[in-house]
Amino acid sequence: MADMDALAAVFQSYCGHGPQVSNHSSMDGRSFGKVSKDCHLFDRKYTTTDADLIFPRVATKGQRRIDFEQFQAGLALIAEKKGCAVEAVVAQVASSSGPQLVGTKVDVAGCKFHDDKSSYTGTHVNGGPEAGALGVGSQPRVGGLAANLRLEANEGHHRAPAAAAAPLGGPAMGGGGPAPKAKASASPRPAGPAAGSPKAKASASPRPAGAAAGSVDAAYKAFCGRHDSMDGRSFTKACRDSGLLEQGFTTTDTDIIFAKSVTKGQRQMDVSQFKSALQHVADKKGVGIAEVNAKISGSSGPVLSGTKADYVAFHDDQSSYTGTHVNGGPESVNVGMGSATQLAGAGMGTGH
Repeated sequence: MADMDALAAVFQSYCGHGPQVSNHSSMDGRSFGKVSKDCHLFDRKYTTTDADLIFPRVATKGQRRIDFEQFQAGLALIAEKKGCAVEAVVAQVASSSGPQLVGTKVDVAGCKFHDDKSSYTGTHVNGGPEAGALGVGSQPRVGGLAANLRLEANEGHHRAPAAAAAPLGGPAMGGGGPAPKAKASASPRPAGPAAGSPKAKASASPRPAGAAAGSVDAAYKAFCGRHDSMDGRSFTKACRDSGLLEQGFTTTDTDIIFAKSVTKGQRQMDVSQFKSALQHVADKKGVGIAEVNAKISGSSGPVLSGTKADYVAFHDDQSSYTGTHVNGGPESVNVGMGSATQLAGAGMGTGH
């Protein structure tokens, strides 16, 4: 009798609770398998697959939960499967203390840098950055009055430049001292031609020295853009926009020529390497260098192209317009009066 009371208590503890369970009176298949697992009933003869097969045998057809009597019938089938007495299975289940909850335990070895405080270094040895005032550090003030005075002196030394930023004794402060002469050397404009002079405009030109308009140097600078040197993509674009690419000379050839012309390990070429690359282009195309230079020099710079919208018949072909759009759209008449076609069909005027 005592075993039956203990068995009933174990059964209720595994039934769980929730809106579909009333008064811990029924058990589902997962809980039935957990009973077998927690009570160490599984062995070579009785496995988890057997538990899944026994549960629907004792449950009412079409139901997914079993009551206490069906649970006892399930234990009898487990004993039959294991080849032992039913009393032994009942006693083993009745001795259970209820469901065993197992969670994931933190791996100590993986968190040793956080948990082992003997491995702390830097400010964390003394408690972390929050152990000291903001901007002072976390060094504890120990060692007597002299050590603390030295620390305060160092703090004052670090704050000195901020105080010295505002000069004393100047005209603004009303002092009698002479005005500072730093303004004489504060002019950012170097000695040279005045702004707006012809010489100044000549020096502001983005072209390199000797790069006349329509020259190879000017084309090189144009395709470099804001940079001082040219990368492989810009070299390929210069060849494409200048009309050098054709069936016998492709973008693959420009990539190979660029790699041959630049310094080993570099990804940019200067103007001299650019001219050397053009000679390789002429050799690859089987033409003279003068012809290649002429095409490069004749280029007006990078050609910017965007995606053009496809032709849409219902929007672009105005001959297919119907309704109010034939007469210009709804905005061609007053609001609320209908279209011109509707008004004409009704024999009404628009001048009301």
